[in-house]
Amino acid sequence: YKPAPRHFQEVLRRTGFRADEVMHVSSVFASDLAPAASLGFRTAFINRGGAVAQPGEAADVVLPDLRSLADLFA
Repeated sequence: YKPAPRHFQEVLRRTGFRADEVMHVSSVFASDLAPAASLGFRTAFINRGGAVAQPGEAADVVLPDLRSLADLFA
């Protein structure tokens, strides 16, 4: 289970996508965004509560809610 990379690798195997073609979206850095990013996934952090990122925590996109994510792809 996450944050083990096997979960994310299985997503790639089943879909046939490359990691750089997938965006992993989450509101949790440690168990979701960090392992996905380490495998080359693009990442989006849904920051509903206005959290401040800790050192080493980064996402390709930081958004306040899922509606903003939909707008990103509209």
